Amino acid sequence: MKARYRFKKWRLTANPDVVGFTGKCTWCPQTSFTVPLPDEAQLWCLQHAGATGHKVYELATVQMFTATPDTQDHDGETKGKGDHARR
Repeated sequence: MKARYRFKKWRLTANPDVVGFTGKCTWCPQTSFTVPLPDEAQLWCLQHAGATGHKVYELATVQMFTATPDTQDHDGETKGKGDHARR
């Protein structure tokens, strides 16, 4: 008997309470950590500029997401814990 594999469907849910900011040097691959305030990311850019002489930066807003398995079947009904796919 051959094994039968199915891809699981996943859902992304945005977490609006977790937004961060990241500073990125466009002259090299270095970036700041994701921080809660834009001023902190900009400070990293200034510190990096002072240390390297690099002059062009990017400030990115980061939105966090949670990935969870989708619990709806193809008919849009929610599956219960005891439900199993037919073989």
